Amino acid sequence: MVIFNGNVSIECRKFIFSKLRKIWCFSGLFALLITGCPIILIAKNNLVLYIYMAIPICGFVLFCFIPKIMIRMYTFSKIDISNDYLLSNMGGKAQLRDISDVKVVVDWGEWYDIIFYFPYKSVGFICQKDLIVEGTIEEFEKLFEDKIVRKHEEKD
Repeated sequence: MVIFNGNVSIECRKFIFSKLRKIWCFSGLFALLITGCPIILIAKNNLVLYIYMAIPICGFVLFCFIPKIMIRMYTFSKIDISNDYLLSNMGGKAQLRDISDVKVVVDWGEWYDIIFYFPYKSVGFICQKDLIVEGTIEEFEKLFEDKIVRKHEEKD
């Protein structure tokens, strides 16, 4: 059993915000394509229907530019890894995932980013190393030994 619990650092919050922005921009672009393409096909030079095109464009802009105030929701993190399950309480919501759904674990130096297979995109599984309260980093790495990818340089 490995448990990460506590307030995440400023650098980790910036990483979470960056990841959130990418997810939201992809969602906004997808919504724009789903709603915009039919409007363009139906419009055929009809000005009124082109005005309706402003709605999905505004939605895309809102999705891409998340207010930084939302990042305050992601200041506290609790991640419990036990019995082949991962339980995350971050951002005011709880998420439960199976360990077999883990695609890759990216080691960024100060934290691990657990990435799942589609459709389980989430920022709720970012484990800051110094917040470990039960278990060890070695136990964590042994659990995901074949899925860890290191994105930082080892310091001598």
